[in-house]
Order: sequence, then C-alpha cells, then structure tokens
Amino acid sequence: MDNNLDSLNKIRQIYPEAFLIQGDCYFLPFQEQSIKQIISIYNLEHLYYLEEALKEIYRVLNDQGNFLAGLPCEGGIAWNTGRRFTSSWSLSKRYNLDYSKVIKIEHCNNIYKIINFLRKYFLIKKKKLFPFSFLSALYFNLTVSFWMTKK
Repeated sequence: MDNNLDSLNKIRQIYPEAFLIQGDCYFLPFQEQSIKQIISIYNLEHLYYLEEALKEIYRVLNDQGNFLAGLPCEGGIAWNTGRRFTSSWSLSKRYNLDYSKVIKIEHCNNIYKIINFLRKYFLIKKKKLFPFSFLSALYFNLTVSFWMTKK
C-alpha cells in the first residue's frame, strides 16, 4: 500500500502480479478487524500524526493479528554516530544543505516517542535489536524490530 500512485505504477512495471492498493495510513481502506498482519518498515518515524495512524492500524487489525514494525533507533549513540559519518556528511557536501534541519522535518518522531505511542495500543511480544542484539538498550543499536499484538 502506498499513497503515491506513481510509485505504485513503477512497482507494477517490475512486479505485474503484485496486489497493490493506493491508500492513506490515516484512513486505511479496510474494514474494522479485517487484517491479520500489518508490517511497517521504517515509516513510523516520518508520520506527523503518528497516533492517528496507530489508531487506524489498531482498528483494522483483528484481535488475533500481529503488527510488525521495523524502526531506526534514532536518538541513540549508534544511530547518531552512523548518520554523522554517512548520510549527513555526504548529503550536506553533495547538495550544500543543512542535513540536521532536513532530518528534523523528515524524521519527526524518534524511537522513544514511537514506543510510547505503540505501548498505548499494542503489547510488544518480541524485540530484535541490530547490530548488538545482546545489548537490550536501544541507545547502542541502529535498528529495532517489534512483533506486537493488540492490547
């Protein structure tokens, strides 16, 4: 699902058999409790109306369903250090822009804010951290994945 029809058309050219839906995460085009599994990979950090999107996911997910989310550990030392030496440096140099300003606009939610909202609606059943899965702290990892069910 994507709200951008041009993106969906590009995907259709590569994967003509794919089932694609144009839609908006704030108004999911599905009936209440009609979806068994929802996967969100690296997009919750971009949503200005995060709680509204999570309410929609909660609404369409059935009571036995799973919500899987992959998130950057934005705000942690590993993420911030990685960004400083990769995308921040190269994009600032290439495009002569204030990368920190752009990222504040693009990534309006950090990992801690997202988790607070997730816990309002979902139970976190499993958590997988990368690259240091033996460290339970988000602060020292780059990404985290959650397997959740409805509260």
